[in-house]
Amino acid sequence: VRLNLQVTPVDRPPFQAVVTTFVGRLQIGMIVPGASVTVKYDPNDISKVAIESLGSPMMNPANVAAVQSAMLAQDQYYAQLRRTGEEATARILTAEEMNIRVEGGGSIFKFTFEVTPRIGEPFRAETQAAVSDSSREKYSVGKMVYVRYDPANKAQVALDRAF
Repeated sequence: VRLNLQVTPVDRPPFQAVVTTFVGRLQIGMIVPGASVTVKYDPNDISKVAIESLGSPMMNPANVAAVQSAMLAQDQYYAQLRRTGEEATARILTAEEMNIRVEGGGSIFKFTFEVTPRIGEPFRAETQAAVSDSSREKYSVGKMVYVRYDPANKAQVALDRAF
C-alpha cells in the first residue's frame, strides 16, 4: 500500500512523507486515517522514510495479536455465513469506503443493507467487504445484492454477490 504520512520527530519540525509498504491481510485494519505508525528516516534526506511497525509505539504484541485474532474471527464468521447462512436479497442503503486498499485492485467498504428474507420481516444489517475497482458500480447505494445471514443473529450479514 502507498501511505501519505505526517512524520513528527522529537527534534525537528513535522514533515510529510510518502511510503510504499507491504501490509499483511491481518494488519490491514490498522491502516486507517489518523492511525500511528513508527518510522525510521534518514536525518540527512527526509525523503527516505521506512515504516518500522504499524500501530502506536504503545501497542504491545498482545494488543496486536488481539486485533489480528478479532479480524481473523470476523473473516471466518463471514466465510461461514456465506457457506451456511440463509440467502436473502438486500438493497444497499450506505456504502462507505474505508480508505483501505486490498491486493488485486479493490477497497474495503462498510455497508448498511435493508435485507428482505424469503420468510419474515425485512431488517437492517451491516457488513464490511472488499470490492474490486471494476465492480464498484454493482455495489453502490440503491443497488440490490444477495447476502447470507443467520436467522438467530440478524445484526450482521455476509455480502454474497451482486444481482
